[in-house]
Amino acid sequence: MGTWIEWRHALFTGTFFGAFMFFGPRWLSSRTSLYKPWKNLRLAVTVATFSGIFFGLSSTFELRLFQWPLSLLSMILALSLVSVRLFWS
Repeated sequence: MGTWIEWRHALFTGTFFGAFMFFGPRWLSSRTSLYKPWKNLRLAVTVATFSGIFFGLSSTFELRLFQWPLSLLSMILALSLVSVRLFWS
């Protein structure tokens, strides 16, 4: 399942990437009309959270992410992203 150092790395990289995914497009949307969907705060927070978690796990555990039991977590995250896109579009 990984050591404490790996989980801490996954937490920090996921947090920073999620914050970038939340604040980056919102900052750009104030300057251009290209990122209009990011005006929806609930959708932006949800997508930034799930993408941060998935990025943190996949950048830390790499191919081990798709081995048991992390494969269950990666499938839940992937299906969550699909369901967010389907239900909040």
